[in-house]
Amino acid sequence: MRDTATAAAATAAAATAAATTAAVTATTRTVVSDGVRLACTDHGGTGRPVLLLHGLAGHTAEWDSLARLLLPAHRVVAYDARGHGASDRHPTDGMSSPSSDNSPWTAPSSSASPSAV
Repeated sequence: MRDTATAAAATAAAATAAATTAAVTATTRTVVSDGVRLACTDHGGTGRPVLLLHGLAGHTAEWDSLARLLLPAHRVVAYDARGHGASDRHPTDGMSSPSSDNSPWTAPSSSASPSAV
């Protein structure tokens, strides 16, 4: 019985160590677009890129668990939309006339269809 308990404890310790090792240190960067600081978290990975977008009142940290599941098969990036999480609001946000560019990045033209989940 003691051997079983010892083996179970060793298995649990190994699983915890593996989870800790699998948790890639995410890199958070800020970019400035239209005078607004936007926070972007790159979780790393080497496969097909995945951009995670949060919902209303959300923030990038909501995606941490999913990012760990997608690694290393995907390169996982998340960002805080304007006025959310660590990103700033634009001075004209909420006004009747939005700024000309609400997007922090411009997607290149491509013949490939984007993947959406």
